[in-house]
Amino acid sequence: MIRTAYDESRVVRCRGCGLDYMWPLPDRIDGIYEEDYFRAYQDAGMVFPTESALHPRFAARLRAVEQRRGRGRLLEIGVGHGAFLQYAAMAGWEVVGVELSRYAAAHVRSQYGLTVIDGSIESAELPTAAFDMVHLSHVLEHLLDPLNALRKIRTLLSPGGMVAIEVPNELDNLHVRLKRLLGSDAAYPVRCTHITFFTPATLRQMLQRAGYHVTQITTMRDATDRQLWRALVKRAGGAIEAPLHVGPLIEALATSKD
Repeated sequence: MIRTAYDESRVVRCRGCGLDYMWPLPDRIDGIYEEDYFRAYQDAGMVFPTESALHPRFAARLRAVEQRRGRGRLLEIGVGHGAFLQYAAMAGWEVVGVELSRYAAAHVRSQYGLTVIDGSIESAELPTAAFDMVHLSHVLEHLLDPLNALRKIRTLLSPGGMVAIEVPNELDNLHVRLKRLLGSDAAYPVRCTHITFFTPATLRQMLQRAGYHVTQITTMRDATDRQLWRALVKRAGGAIEAPLHVGPLIEALATSKD
């Protein structure tokens, strides 16, 4: 069950493409993602993977791009706590970030000494055709206009450059499907600030509409856990979910059609 932070909105579905999104759209999203936003997850007891646990995922994502076009300049939109941007910098990429949250941007600059621009993809002054890779992890679902954001990103990519995206598969993953069958409607513990709810099909469709060729799209899950038996259960679940495209996370890699 979606407990939205936007009290006047509800989840609706486009009859044409099947995309789920909040309607009416909120007037603005700046000012939401400050310190209280991050603390809400901690207060709910939701423990995110450690940076070291995420490194294999980061490495695989960078390697997939490097195999196609080598290493170069990388832009991350929505750097969060900076784990991916720092990992990419240590792997030899020349990196810069854009972050809407002043709290998060200041943290990354202070913690890692990386260049992070305060603002959004729409407001940040960025050079065109300058980046070999653009990375968005759990960002696209928060944007008021993800389609136009993807079109803007295309102008920032150098010829042959790639965009790498990770979003949640919130309404169509295996766990949610099973809960529906069992009649469970337990609410998510944190009020949701997501505006668009992607599936592998609707993310592929939006990337294609924005002018990309999708080279890879799959679902996955975070299999890390402090308890070994739970980590093993997660891995087993991931092995079942991946071929059915019903994992809780969606990963996409795409290049511009130009």
